Amino acid sequence: MTEANWLGYADPAPMLEFARRWRPERSKAGRRKLRLYACAVCRPHWRALSDTSRRVVEITERYADGIADKREFGAAQRMAAYDFGGPPAKSFAEGIARYTFDGAMNWLTSSAAIAAYCTGRHFEVLAFRESIKKRNEELARQAVLLREIFGNPFQPIVLDKRWLSSSAVHLAREIYEAQTFDRMAKLAAVLESSGCNHPAILEHCRGNSQHVRGCWSVDLLMSRAFILPKGFILSGGDAKSETGIIAR
Repeated sequence: MTEANWLGYADPAPMLEFARRWRPERSKAGRRKLRLYACAVCRPHWRALSDTSRRVVEITERYADGIADKREFGAAQRMAAYDFGGPPAKSFAEGIARYTFDGAMNWLTSSAAIAAYCTGRHFEVLAFRESIKKRNEELARQAVLLREIFGNPFQPIVLDKRWLSSSAVHLAREIYEAQTFDRMAKLAAVLESSGCNHPAILEHCRGNSQHVRGCWSVDLLMSRAFILPKGFILSGGDAKSETGIIAR
């Protein structure tokens, strides 16, 4: 995996495989990122989900952020249980015919790693059932979401605490809690006034990319960034985890 690959892939599969080397499921911050990525994959399909499945997504988001407890998440897991029905499929066509949008909730409420690696795959199959073009569009969208949440691991950012003015942190939390990502440009302005001149952060806040729960730049300001495991060195680079917050 190279930086160019990471930034250019229109398929999340090789990116997720690369991310497994970081073992994000072993840390609280990493598990949160994985779950929020899986939830973000579900959100564009909101209209196709049942009211129950929408509730499952919302509870999973709250669980990732430590707001919902294990008991509430357990209830979501029970709500998510979906019977794909009958004996094993006799053919590929028969197998994908059993896929439903609500069936993705089985993966979403599994372990954080399975949720991240399998929820997207489920929606990929649903898109493929419609057309190859739709499948490719779905995969490209998932790859963008993965970069939105994990940033660019080849360009780790060392946070300068001087950027964490009360105004910047307060606005970042407001944006996150209210999901008002249309205010990201304002966040960039506040960061600049706080002394932040990091081009990657400012460009991301002012860019036209889709922002979701777990956005790396907002997480960075809320002290929720995922840090690379100690001693991990990215292939093709010399960024060690001791100084690297996964964010760009």
